[in-house]
Amino acid sequence: MVRASSTDVPFTPTLSTLTLSQSASSATVPSAVLIELAEVMRDELQNSNTVKLDNFGTFKINIKSTGAESEDKFTATENIVGARVRFQPTMRRDTATGNTTTYFTDGLKYKSTDGFVRA
Repeated sequence: MVRASSTDVPFTPTLSTLTLSQSASSATVPSAVLIELAEVMRDELQNSNTVKLDNFGTFKINIKSTGAESEDKFTATENIVGARVRFQPTMRRDTATGNTTTYFTDGLKYKSTDGFVRA
């Protein structure tokens, strides 16, 4: 089994600086900033770095592979069969209750719906 290993975690200010330096003329256009951020994140992830965006979450690459008879018979071209991006949202712990939530689910309200539909 092969694991993607991260060598560095760029902090949010570093990514912000990289993003703004690449798009100085369009830094005020949200879509351009997001496009540039995606390009910087892709570059960092493909360089085996974990990308952490403060108060948002962490992105890293996971690699899927097949087994080999021995370590010396393992090759990237033969045994690595895929890769995907893993996202782990920033977690928050409520000190009063001990409950853990993410920024995205903090304050989420649930309600019942009419009927049950099987997917």
